[in-house]
Amino acid sequence: MGEHLVLGGFLTTRQLQAALQDQFCDVNPTAKRLGEILVSYGWVSGKVIDFFLRYRSHHLIQPGKQLGDYLLDLGIISREDLDKALRLQKTSYRGHPLGQILVKFGLVKKQTIDYLVESIIKPELLRLSQKWKGQDSNHDLPQVNASPQVDEEIYYDELTPFSEAFSPFKKNH
Repeated sequence: MGEHLVLGGFLTTRQLQAALQDQFCDVNPTAKRLGEILVSYGWVSGKVIDFFLRYRSHHLIQPGKQLGDYLLDLGIISREDLDKALRLQKTSYRGHPLGQILVKFGLVKKQTIDYLVESIIKPELLRLSQKWKGQDSNHDLPQVNASPQVDEEIYYDELTPFSEAFSPFKKNH
């Protein structure tokens, strides 16, 4: 799980190493689980740990689930932010991927979007398409690169920048 947290941008390599060291070098005979240690340090939320535990046990993946659904499950964005981003996608940012809009406004890290798309969404779509074609979804699946090469990346800075003061995601207090 730690490797996936790092690949998804939820945790740094240094944080993972420190947590693993605490887990295995703890003099306390009741060793904590990695997720418990990460949450206790405040480095990762309990929602993120639950997400990855469900993903590892294949209880998370559901046909038709989209990027926004996964981000809500992770607790990264609110329903309100997702709705605003979807409205922007239909108006001001027509044709731009949802992930690009969310990254533009600083709601999600690009690394997290790339991880979810490459490691969860694309493989699940491939499994579903193989099932629809009558193929066994467990045989001969190509490996998906969880960290795309630079030339494969979608650059998110192509959107027209504008002042944060005009951001539709600015919280009203």
